[in-house]
Amino acid sequence: MRTICSPSTLKINVNEWEDKEIQTDFIEHLFALFECISDYHMPKVVLTDEMYSSFWCGEPLPPWISNKDFKNSMVPVLYRNFMKYIDRIDNLLTQTECSIDVGDELHYNSYEDERYFLILLHHLLLSDEQIYLYPSIFEKNIEMKGVCSYFCDCHKRESVAKIISNKLRWIKELDIIKYYWPEDSDDICRLLKIGLTICIKRDSDDLDKEALMNFDIHPSFIKDTAGLLDEDKKRIIKTLSKRLRLTLFEAMSDKGLHDELVNGERRIRVSGASRIHYRFENGKMLFTHYYSGSRHDVGLR
Repeated sequence: MRTICSPSTLKINVNEWEDKEIQTDFIEHLFALFECISDYHMPKVVLTDEMYSSFWCGEPLPPWISNKDFKNSMVPVLYRNFMKYIDRIDNLLTQTECSIDVGDELHYNSYEDERYFLILLHHLLLSDEQIYLYPSIFEKNIEMKGVCSYFCDCHKRESVAKIISNKLRWIKELDIIKYYWPEDSDDICRLLKIGLTICIKRDSDDLDKEALMNFDIHPSFIKDTAGLLDEDKKRIIKTLSKRLRLTLFEAMSDKGLHDELVNGERRIRVSGASRIHYRFENGKMLFTHYYSGSRHDVGLR
């Protein structure tokens, strides 16, 4: 997987910058990209050497360099983020943009910005990796489409980049199982809690959404789910996310969860005969066991 930026995510002209509202939106949008990478495992941003250099010393000089106040406050922070979250590709100027066509919905500040970006796209056509495009604040039309197609005559192929315009869009792509439910981790309980917190935001389409009450994962739950297929884990994640967004009364009334009391613990349905057991303990919802369809009767003893 690779992330690429629209050129106007990294470049802004003087007139746009002098509009304080645009300036604030531009800065917040750029740092939201860094947060996606640092907090939510988004792939690092790929830049050519020329795109990287242009960000710092293009013509005219970018405002975070030409303005002394911004230079003193922004450059150290930007530099740290670039060092962590940018992957540079060398020597692409030996290649060309060829006949690559990406449509007319991207916003460029100069011919050079466009050329460097198209050369990068042309290079990425050689890869079968999934490409994510982070559009700028000036590209609402492409954001609404959800994808950006580009093709080139010399490769006789078309590639499609998925549009990721904000953190919520990205967490809908995030592989929760890979990053937050790994089989080989000694810290699965903590990681799974983080993954569930993200899923609650994803499933409710709201970055501010939290679980209705504190919750925890018991080691016995992790033991019960060891070795499950990813598809089974995804169903479990979906079920837990749903339960954590509902009150007890809502969960009991929900025909999918069928929340009920059994032998002193509550249980909810995942699918078919598979169930998750939990209890309330010290003001928390504690998920204690998972019973697959073949072990369904065990949970009734």
